[in-house]
Amino acid sequence: MNTWSRGRTLGIGVGLIVLANAVALGGVWWNRSAIPESALTLSERELGLPWRTLRFAEDSGLSLNLNWRVSGREAGDFVSGYTFNGGTPEWLDATHMAALGFAPDDLARQLRERYPDRSRFLLLYGTVRPALRDRGSDAAQATGYVSRISTGRIHVPHALRGPLESARAAGEPGGGDRFSAQLLVGQRLEPWIVELKPVAR
Repeated sequence: MNTWSRGRTLGIGVGLIVLANAVALGGVWWNRSAIPESALTLSERELGLPWRTLRFAEDSGLSLNLNWRVSGREAGDFVSGYTFNGGTPEWLDATHMAALGFAPDDLARQLRERYPDRSRFLLLYGTVRPALRDRGSDAAQATGYVSRISTGRIHVPHALRGPLESARAAGEPGGGDRFSAQLLVGQRLEPWIVELKPVAR
């Protein structure tokens, strides 16, 4: 019976690590290689900063929480927390659900046509669940419930972390420090931060 040598096992392990990193870095390069799909400047209101006591508890990385919600006018009967506020948009009817199921790329092109300002609206992948909306007297209507987005946390590059090193998040004792961040979204609809600076209170 053949046995694997320690060197061969180590070589395969290193090869797998290199391959996984190459795939990940290749995806990042492809996402950022074209003209950005969106370019927005956001503040601490949209990019939640973790409390300082929790910020570096697990590792030295830093990520900001992308706060999102279905707007109040469109939220329907479904309402949850501020940073994770899913809901049933009025526009997400049976026709759009069919588009989501059979031609998601077409829906992304339709959304960009409806919201053309790339400095105000960004497109991200998300999870939409089929649902029935029952308003009492009306017959139940097929619709969709937006439950999550694909990118809820956005990594802050080490070179840009300076303004946030001593910042305190809203709700934290002595917190409420303000900042702004320029966000780009690539052709894979994955966002990244290119500029971050403090803002006076």
